[in-house]
Amino acid sequence: MTPKEYEQYIANIFQKQGYKTIVTPYSNDWGIDVIAIKGKEKIAIQAKMYGNKRKVNRATIMQLYGAMAYQDCTKAVIATDGELLDDAISVANKLKIEILTTKTKFVSTFHKEEENSDYIHKDLSIEYPTFDEVWQEYILALKGKTLHYYPSVYGWNQRMS
Repeated sequence: MTPKEYEQYIANIFQKQGYKTIVTPYSNDWGIDVIAIKGKEKIAIQAKMYGNKRKVNRATIMQLYGAMAYQDCTKAVIATDGELLDDAISVANKLKIEILTTKTKFVSTFHKEEENSDYIHKDLSIEYPTFDEVWQEYILALKGKTLHYYPSVYGWNQRMS
């Protein structure tokens, strides 16, 4: 999955919860990757596909807070498939920014309702396929086939033989 596909994936999570979503341009997005709207609620979402390579830092949280205010959003969410540094979690809690973490077989959210409360886990029960499932269904199905691409007036045409 590419970072842009991850942004779309996050938008789909909110669409399944009844939000209308707008995925912003990949660059020059003012710090917001997805805007989710339902009723009077307007959520600024920053998606970070870091995996185990990097951790989301406090500067990212603070930038999202500023972007949320600038775009007149009512709420902000940082979405990541990785982890956050402790100080980033602390800043997110103080600024009331929700943390959405995604994993291979489920999506969950972690946030604090009060300063001294424990983390609350909400399983959103949204599954997406594992690598092995994608491999079996889409890649192995192409075994022995050749893909051909031909330029045309309308872009590239593809044909499988």
